[in-house]
Amino acid sequence: MIAAATSPLALGVPFLAEALQKLGLNIEYLSRPEVRIILGLLVFCLGLIFLVYSLVCSFNVQIEKQKDNIKLKFGIYWDKDNNPLCPSCKLPVSYGKYAIGGTGYRCFSCTKTFPLTDDVGNRLKPEQAIQNL
Repeated sequence: MIAAATSPLALGVPFLAEALQKLGLNIEYLSRPEVRIILGLLVFCLGLIFLVYSLVCSFNVQIEKQKDNIKLKFGIYWDKDNNPLCPSCKLPVSYGKYAIGGTGYRCFSCTKTFPLTDDVGNRLKPEQAIQNL
């Protein structure tokens, strides 16, 4: 049966010990402290990777929910708190006068400047646009 049935690995998980023997791995080698430390660090790193991945996915879901609560008016998207968002990537934008693109809302993510205009095409100031939302 199992030659190294007294090793901690064989006592804890017998089916794993048999599988490792079939693969030709020495169970006693896996019981060495330095190997156990390396395996422990490997498990820790995999757990950490899973945690980071879960947080990134959660953040992306919240961004998608935010994108559902927006409306397009004056050439800019606006969220429920009347904060301006980029019409291309839907990330926050800032208003100002820029060398490239002129005066308008600038998205630093996609590097575009969007003028604030009404339905006829007249330029608006941010205060006028927020009052008319």
